[in-house]
Amino acid sequence: MSQRERIVRGLIGFAAVFALAEVVSRLGIISPIYLPPFSQSLASTLRLVVDPAFLLALVDTLRVAGIGLGIGVLVAVPLGLLLGSSTPAYESSRTLIDFIRPIPSAALLPVAILALGSGDSMKIALILFSATWPILFNTIYGVHSTDKIAKETARSFGMGHLRVLWSVSFPSALPLAYTGIRLAATIALLITVALEILVGGGTGVGAWLVTVGASYGTADALYGGVILLGLIGVGMNAALVQLGRRLFGWHISVRRDS
Repeated sequence: MSQRERIVRGLIGFAAVFALAEVVSRLGIISPIYLPPFSQSLASTLRLVVDPAFLLALVDTLRVAGIGLGIGVLVAVPLGLLLGSSTPAYESSRTLIDFIRPIPSAALLPVAILALGSGDSMKIALILFSATWPILFNTIYGVHSTDKIAKETARSFGMGHLRVLWSVSFPSALPLAYTGIRLAATIALLITVALEILVGGGTGVGAWLVTVGASYGTADALYGGVILLGLIGVGMNAALVQLGRRLFGWHISVRRDS
């Protein structure tokens, strides 16, 4: 299936769901108070695109999510290279990672607030915790999947362990690490908005949905904000996919994800 066909089929699926929501609301099956017609929500989305207050909130959300994701990349990629290239390090940390990884970020929220307060530092810490895992595991897998013949050839030319890691394993693992970064970008955005909703009192989109959005008096403004966030997430993922195709189009993982 070509990329164009995938896009068309995806748009058909969106249109079908939104048409169903419109019909359900118009017929009164679900009260418009809770599910306004999609046409009204879409009109609210278009208004939010030019609403300075919402755009400032969006910029703040993207800023916090970007900082958390950036720190996650700086932490997870080197750690993934270390664990992927050292069997003793990987085996000794595997149990600890398997214990920590399933813990939801929401469960750590009280501890994070107690330690860091309710500001950006707390949000960045929890974003870092959530976004690190896909980058870390993809990097480890990338190092493990490095061609053994390529590594042995490098060693036969007198390269040491660190030189092989930097010259052979790292370039081989980079496409898979990038896939992890692309997945983590969506996680970072979701966690940021969720924390803003849970904590409240901030300036991001989540706080806007709770305060400013609710003050409109109708649910269509809230749905409009949610739709716009969804569109931003889709656009961000599409942009990262295209960048990955340009940088790592030769790798099978990137071609498959594209």
